[in-house]
Amino acid sequence: MNTCRWFAGKARLQEKFTIKCSMEIPIKDFIALLFIVEVRYGDGGTERYLLPISFIDSTHTQNVALKGIITLAYINEKRGLVIVCDIQRKIPAGIVFSINLSRKYFAN
Repeated sequence: MNTCRWFAGKARLQEKFTIKCSMEIPIKDFIALLFIVEVRYGDGGTERYLLPISFIDSTHTQNVALKGIITLAYINEKRGLVIVCDIQRKIPAGIVFSINLSRKYFAN
């Protein structure tokens, strides 16, 4: 995560990343999810991030920015990359902005 542009905690010692909540985003012919990721730091502090991710089949990875790659994965027997999703092009803005991040959505 230290190479991801969006991650503000690069300079801090990270102890644990936890997916607190996930939501599938219904997009035809596209795997996309919204994760709420909690980061716990060595000093005891935590931060939460709303992270849109997607899976890109290995036949379509030539234009993926290296900083957006989270990991290599196999989904439905297809090899590809899990990446930070391009919200501007892939996810309708109304879905992102209509999500209420109140405490009721977080798992204990």
